[in-house]
Parts: sequence; C-alpha cells; structure tokens
Amino acid sequence: MRLLGMASVTVAAASLLWASERAAGQAAQPGERRILAGVWELVSLEDIRRDGDVLDWMGKKPSGMLTYSPDGRMALQIMRDPPAMGGSMWSREGRVLLPGASADDIRGALGGYYAYFGTWDVDERAHTVTHHVRASLRSGEVGAHYVRPYELTGEELVLRYPVTGAEEWTRVLVWRRAGRS
Repeated sequence: MRLLGMASVTVAAASLLWASERAAGQAAQPGERRILAGVWELVSLEDIRRDGDVLDWMGKKPSGMLTYSPDGRMALQIMRDPPAMGGSMWSREGRVLLPGASADDIRGALGGYYAYFGTWDVDERAHTVTHHVRASLRSGEVGAHYVRPYELTGEELVLRYPVTGAEEWTRVLVWRRAGRS
C-alpha cells in the first residue's frame, strides 16, 4: 500500500509539472532543444576558404540575432559592419519605401542585411539544427530547409557548414546567448 501511495504522489507531481509547463505555453522539450531555445547574439561570421583565407562578406564585426522559441519558431537577422549608409529609403511620412533611393542605396541595403524566419527542429544524434524557411529577404530561400551542424559549449553556439558556389568554403557563425556576458 505504501508503494502505491508513493507511485500516486510521483504521478501527481509529474502531472503538475507537465501542466505548469503547458500552462506557461511551453511543452516539455528534449535536452538540447531546451538549451538551444532562446535569443542568441552574433559574435562573429566568417567564410573560410580551403586555403585558409577568411572572407568577411558582412564586415569585421557584423551584428545579428538568432531566436529559437520553445514552440519551434525561429528568426535570424544579420547586419553588415559598417551598416550601409545612404539617404533615407522611406518617404517623409514613412509610408512609401524607396521613393528616391538610388540604385547604390538599394544594393547597399539588400547586400548589407540578411534575414529569414520560419520553424526549427533539432536532431540531437546528428548534432544538427534545421531551419525551415517560411519567409526571407531573399525570396528564393522561401521553402528551403537549412540543416546546420552545431557545437554547443556553455553559452556559445557555433553553426559551421559548407557553402558551395563558384568555389567551396566553410561558413562559421558564432553566437552567444543574449543577456549574458
């Protein structure tokens, strides 16, 4: 009888914990998914060629934010360092985009900012996070599924993956959990 009572208390406690997580809008998450969830600030972004040369295509110290919500939503934003300078691309009242922007202003704005959002999954065995792109500043990426190998050490997250184009290189993004030094 005593064993049955302890089992009932254990089940009740587990039910309360589950209910409190659900009430807070967060389903119980597996280990690394729970650790990855949150806001991350960009520390560095480098493209490394096979010969070791580093391409800083977004400048030496780009700024950025990567957000993984516990319910599976994600967003990524990166801005060039230094930011593109130019005249305002908005009308005086802020309702019309690009009324008098030059071609250089438009190229600078689009080339100096990268953003997309969607949902995310984690494969803990493969140590990959997949970004399922729902919308992007680059419309050709809509519907893409970016599988990113990750390394998680303390408050630092590293996404390191190959990029192919005219040549091959490795992109390395280092993120630090926001709000912590």
